[in-house]
Amino acid sequence: MLTSRLTWPDHLIPVEEGGLKVSSAEIKSTEQALQVVQDHNLDVLLWGDLTIVEENANLDLHVVDSQGTAQTKSIQTTMPKLLPELENVAADINQQVIQRPAEATQTQEQQGDNRKSGRQPLNPSLEYAQGQGQAQGQGINPQFRYQEDANTGRIRSQRLPMKAIGMVAGDADNNEKEEIILLKDSEVFAYRYDNRRLRQVASYDAGKRIKCLNINMLDMNRDGYKEIVVSAIQNNYERVQSFILNLKDDTFVVQEDSIDLFLNVVQEPPTYSPVLVGQKKGSQSFFDRKVHVVVRSGGELQLGRALGLPFVANAFNFNYMPDSQGQGHLLIIADNRDHLRVYRAQGEDVLYVTDKEYANTGTYVEMSDAVPGLEMHYEDPKKMYYIPARLISCDLDRNNRHELLVNRNISTAAEFFPRYRTYPQSEMHNLIWDGIGLNVNWKTALIKGMIADFGLVDMTGDGERDLVVAVNTHPGMVGMGKQQTYVLIYPLNDGGQNIENINENSGQSQ
Repeated sequence: MLTSRLTWPDHLIPVEEGGLKVSSAEIKSTEQALQVVQDHNLDVLLWGDLTIVEENANLDLHVVDSQGTAQTKSIQTTMPKLLPELENVAADINQQVIQRPAEATQTQEQQGDNRKSGRQPLNPSLEYAQGQGQAQGQGINPQFRYQEDANTGRIRSQRLPMKAIGMVAGDADNNEKEEIILLKDSEVFAYRYDNRRLRQVASYDAGKRIKCLNINMLDMNRDGYKEIVVSAIQNNYERVQSFILNLKDDTFVVQEDSIDLFLNVVQEPPTYSPVLVGQKKGSQSFFDRKVHVVVRSGGELQLGRALGLPFVANAFNFNYMPDSQGQGHLLIIADNRDHLRVYRAQGEDVLYVTDKEYANTGTYVEMSDAVPGLEMHYEDPKKMYYIPARLISCDLDRNNRHELLVNRNISTAAEFFPRYRTYPQSEMHNLIWDGIGLNVNWKTALIKGMIADFGLVDMTGDGERDLVVAVNTHPGMVGMGKQQTYVLIYPLNDGGQNIENINENSGQSQ
């Protein structure tokens, strides 16, 4: 959090992760810190200790610059007040140490949020960022701003006795009724939505040795029955064990299993139709170097042409979206710090990196070597890679300006502890590209719990898409509570444009 607040483009940027071969705990004095500054040719070095005990937080932050000027900032506060206190500390450092003009400290996303808006909401539960243009005609959903009741404009299911790690929604069995498919650690469940309740119609158990990673749905052979594609790996992480199911007569049928590919679905340009992509497990690193389009040959799934992607991409962390500025397409990658990187076409140069964390989840794999998309901490005894949530490119307000739909799970503790992944609250964000950065177009009101997954499909049967969100309840501060899953449905008055394309694209990836 402090890194983003102190970054000043063209003036002060953070050292790449792993660039300093010394940890905060090893710095015992100002003299030693100044030596680190000189050895690494730094302008400013910050180090310190954060202690969290239940709801209380104590922070000792030390700062030294290249001239040897040193400061110590101490904070004693509660967890809900920690972020505002850190904002004040960052402001002091910007002014006193970095000597940065006040107007330069505002991030681009904040600038986008601070524009004045005359727009009418698409849904009363969506909060529009100021400065986004007037909506034409009827709004998408009335829950999207200034609501007094958080449940206005959204439908909530009952709680289910599980912790979901993924979800897809759509007509899986070609019966003109939409299903919600929830993914658990090693199980898949199919539900139908009736009278604001989810009714289970089928389940599948892949076995206790299997750890599922993500779930997608698309009609691979165009027979009307959508394939449910699950990426999975053995619990010992030695072998990829992905599988494909069909739902027929309220029963899951295994179409293919023991697939040795990590699988995902992305919207590939120029048509942005859903495409199945895959990647082998590497021999020297966790992922093989290339991500490929997956094709069926000789009755088996095989790797086809390779996609031109930057090194940081892997099968799970990217998607494409049209550039509304008329310059081709954009490549969006969720990096290991839960920030979105924006690239032009196949270029390696990053156009923009979000200030906020997006697409964050609690689903992880362990590995002993670095993987594409992840720069490891050199001192980590166990190296985790968290599978990003999906990114969906869409044009919900039908103005020919494509948007990026993405989740944002929110936790104060997660700002400081990368492995703390039990988020107490969350939001769905709709982002737009203005040629310079990704700005918030609208967002949902705060959701209690962690967003596990989401999709766009007509769940209410009115011919228009709904935003469907799977949410896991929070287990409490000590993480001992039993988690449950519920589903939120936000009706969108968008005319039902391209329902099938969006519904089938469940590719994972501000």
